[in-house]
Amino acid sequence: MAFTRDNLQKVAGGGSNAPGVFSYLSPDNKAATLASGYFNSATNVLNLGDFIMCRCSDGALVASVTSASDAATVTTITAALA
Repeated sequence: MAFTRDNLQKVAGGGSNAPGVFSYLSPDNKAATLASGYFNSATNVLNLGDFIMCRCSDGALVASVTSASDAATVTTITAALA
């Protein structure tokens, strides 16, 4: 499957220097959700340092956005696994 923009919701933060916190319901497994470029179509809302809490088909995770720009890719790393 692929990233579904409607499943990504901002839940907190993002003001001044604070990172944004997002919630995402993924139809994919954790490995696919963490793949580089998975969140590319959200480059207009995700910023470097933001966190994404994901519920995936095989569990949950919290990811940190390690790169994001309006015309490039979004890369994440896992901060925690559940």
